[in-house]
Amino acid sequence: LLGSVGAATIPGLPALIVCRAAQGAGGAVFPLSFAIARRHLEGRQAVRAIGALTGTFGLGSTLGFAGGGWLAQVVSWRLIFGAGAVCVAIASALVISTVPRAGGTVRGTVDWAGALFLGGTTLCVLLALTLVPQVGWSSPAPAILLAAAALAGVLWVRTELHHDEPLIDLRVLRDRMVLWMNGATVALGWGRFASLLLLPLLLTARGGHVGFAEDATVTGLIMVPSGIGGAVGGPLAGSLSRHVRPGLAMATGLGLIAASGVLIAAGLHSIGLVIAAITLSGLGSGIATQAS
Repeated sequence: LLGSVGAATIPGLPALIVCRAAQGAGGAVFPLSFAIARRHLEGRQAVRAIGALTGTFGLGSTLGFAGGGWLAQVVSWRLIFGAGAVCVAIASALVISTVPRAGGTVRGTVDWAGALFLGGTTLCVLLALTLVPQVGWSSPAPAILLAAAALAGVLWVRTELHHDEPLIDLRVLRDRMVLWMNGATVALGWGRFASLLLLPLLLTARGGHVGFAEDATVTGLIMVPSGIGGAVGGPLAGSLSRHVRPGLAMATGLGLIAASGVLIAAGLHSIGLVIAAITLSGLGSGIATQAS
């Protein structure tokens, strides 16, 4: 909420980046909704609730795609964040007033060092990849950043292995099931967010051999099937879990995301194929997210 209000009101790109970082940190609570559903509901009720939560995430994405492009083009891009702030404020009030309090108190320590080293690793890698298109791999800046990322990564692993309550318990990765599940989740995040980042760029690109030169409003409308797919995929995965193993349902979702990537690669000059790819990506993401 603070990030949305700040992005809507504070001028300047640096401030906008800080506010977006705050939004990202706040958005990390979304998986807690799954934990709340499992804590207060049982059996099939929990499965249906998680499917509905995943579906409403897709529904929100649909409304954001459809309205965000229009607001940015016709009114102001800042109003996107203002509208988001209103939605988050309402949601916060509903959560406080309706979600039961959890019984008992859990005490523990925060792994600040682990968070610092993990954040530093990620930040250095992202900065390096951002600079490469501008300065090239021959420039020392990307090499220095990647070296810093490697050092921070080593320090993070060392910290996690020696902390009593680590940010991420790396020892559980010795379990093959946990290891494969984490790998599948990484693939899910990669496929989902790569499509959400790259497809708008493809749709709005002008000139060259790729791109459709669409404006913000049309691009938002073309992205709507992604949200619809997610809204359908979540509840669908809940129904599938009654008949197949969750692992098979997640594999199905990942397969649909992979198929969407193939369609995008094959349909760089066909808006119809791109829309089909967007739909498959949203559907696969909804299924895989709920199954995970």
